[in-house]
Amino acid sequence: MEMPVVSSDESDNTDQCDSEEESGDVNESRIISDLITILPRKKLCYHGHVFVGHIMSQVTGIRECAVKIPREHEQSVAEANSLRIIGPHVHVISLIQSDTINDGLFEYTYLALEKCHGMNLDQFLISHKKSSSEYNVDMSMRYCKQLVEGMKFVHEKLIIHKDLKPANILLSLNLECIKIADFGLSQKVKSMYSMVYSQYRFGTLGYQPPEGFGESYVSLKSDCFSLGVVLYYIFSNGESPFGITSDLWEYNTKNGIFDLSHLLVPKVKSMNHLIKSTLSLDRRCRPSIWEIAAHPCWSASEDVGLSDFGYRCEDETDDSKCNAEPLRSVEQMDSEDDLQLSLQALTIIEKLIKAINRK
Repeated sequence: MEMPVVSSDESDNTDQCDSEEESGDVNESRIISDLITILPRKKLCYHGHVFVGHIMSQVTGIRECAVKIPREHEQSVAEANSLRIIGPHVHVISLIQSDTINDGLFEYTYLALEKCHGMNLDQFLISHKKSSSEYNVDMSMRYCKQLVEGMKFVHEKLIIHKDLKPANILLSLNLECIKIADFGLSQKVKSMYSMVYSQYRFGTLGYQPPEGFGESYVSLKSDCFSLGVVLYYIFSNGESPFGITSDLWEYNTKNGIFDLSHLLVPKVKSMNHLIKSTLSLDRRCRPSIWEIAAHPCWSASEDVGLSDFGYRCEDETDDSKCNAEPLRSVEQMDSEDDLQLSLQALTIIEKLIKAINRK
């Protein structure tokens, strides 16, 4: 039996939610490790090249899992490494096993993951909206709180996701729990204030931060920008803060232009305050995931003293531009500013070396 071929030009099937079955014996399987078998004709299409697999255990017996074979080897290695570093968490997809297999022509890195629902969060919300069901505030709040908790755990492990969006957030089989997934672009930083160099643009249009449009330095707060967009998407029942048409998203993202007028949560002012602060053009002015988790919008109490909660907002009523600035300690500001100056100096030195070599 041949290993499923991962073609470079095949498009992702993230807009579908039903399983695809290829012709032939759908139960035909291949053993890829002592514990894992894969059913290459049973494809879970919610995340591209993901197939039904079986885990064999003397303790739990045989149970289903998802076996992912990413197109890009580097991305599969990065995802496996990040998931190992992160470790188990209820709101992060669990890695069961990862290894390489060879079909005689190509070498693949597979990831055996916990099996989730067939729809990702984006598909679930779109389906819920199309069904004309009433907007469920409690469900939205539950998912968002779980998302923040999951990202807090990820950032505690010093991992930047770099592609956070509803399509990369899965749901448990009973739809009660979200699972952050797709760590193929992720990178690790040395500390919560560190930055890493990203040579290429990253993320997905509509969710990527301003620094994601080209080579730049990124930090944990790059995720916080994307998280703010996801929170707004959920709490507005599928709206984008950057406009109705995707043609405007890049321009509006780069220029800090957004509209937060479609929030459907009871504590609109409080949630507006939080999301507005995450969408700051300057990553240093965005709240950290710990500040996001501690924001009053998650509490049951009424909106209180938001300007006193770690941010100085010049204009609480202006949704078109973010003026929120997190209050940072002197030590934190010195650490970030010194690092920024060091990076600028490094860039200048690199340019001088290149100029000398050309001569």
